[in-house]
Amino acid sequence: VVTADSVIVTRTPLHSLLADLPASGFLRIHKSYVVNMDHVTCVEGNMLILPGATIQVSRSYRATLDAWIEGC
Repeated sequence: VVTADSVIVTRTPLHSLLADLPASGFLRIHKSYVVNMDHVTCVEGNMLILPGATIQVSRSYRATLDAWIEGC
């Protein structure tokens, strides 16, 4: 888990972490990534641009991202 202040190492599966997060702001975009969409600065193709990171959206989660974008 990466926060603005630290990195936290956990063995908790992402599906469990995602269940504990607010549904409106967090999106699973890869088997290894859940992103707070409030911090995304740009979407370029299959990449999310965040301050200090670029994360690839997997093909299996692209529809989830597209649905989120449509709902904005």
